[in-house]
Amino acid sequence: MELLGSLMLLVLAASLMMFGLTGVRQWFCIWFFALPLLGMTLFPSSKAEINGLVVLIALLLLVLTVYALSGISLWCFEKRKVNRVFFGISVVFFYLVLVYFCYHVLIDGNLAFLHLVLPHYPANVVSLVAAVPATAMVWFLWLQATEKFFSQPGVFVMIKCRPRRKKGWYFGGSPLAMEGIQNGKTYLFFATRRAYLLLRPEKQLKLSCKIGVFGGIYARKNLLQEPSLRRKRNVTRKLAKQAVATGLIAGLILLFVVRVGYGVDFETMFTFLKRGLF
Repeated sequence: MELLGSLMLLVLAASLMMFGLTGVRQWFCIWFFALPLLGMTLFPSSKAEINGLVVLIALLLLVLTVYALSGISLWCFEKRKVNRVFFGISVVFFYLVLVYFCYHVLIDGNLAFLHLVLPHYPANVVSLVAAVPATAMVWFLWLQATEKFFSQPGVFVMIKCRPRRKKGWYFGGSPLAMEGIQNGKTYLFFATRRAYLLLRPEKQLKLSCKIGVFGGIYARKNLLQEPSLRRKRNVTRKLAKQAVATGLIAGLILLFVVRVGYGVDFETMFTFLKRGLF
């Protein structure tokens, strides 16, 4: 179990690096599933109990998140349509699963540091409330993963393209986007930081994409013009610096949370990490 806890630390660090590289906020969803496993396996002083079903749910949702977010540079939901019955059944299913997950995470002490924030609220009430945003998060990830798996290759052409920036939190997952016109209709493609920086000078885009079963469009590259090697290097260097800075800051915050919430000293943390990895 120490190996699993060490793996979760690496997963948390990797999610921060991916956020720094891509700017896609949904990479933070990994923390919702990885932190309970970290508390359950790496810090036995927290008196956390091992719940096999909770571990299985967390691991499956981690895989779902990584699969849904990896391998795409631009994505568009303009044509996505979901059947209402299908929507209702899937939302109820994920809500019940996440209520169970949240309840056992709380009563088993997997997130001991939450007593600093939620000292007087019963676990059943917190679980019912916390499962609502968690269900919305997981449902969008599951829908995106399903579309990626059941998709057909295609080409999407846009003209009069221009970069766009969005403020606030969007289910699209990224504040960066490319806007363009096809057949008189305007489409908005959310973009990773790398895709946005490489494609923002372009006025026309011919995207190699996958068209999902519900109508979502997921693109990987522009077929019209390959960015220059110099621009690629500059963008890569800039994103690498941002990713390293993000990882260092968030790593310090994580160590502080573990130190205060679990009451585990740094020597014990590094000892468990060393045992798990080596």
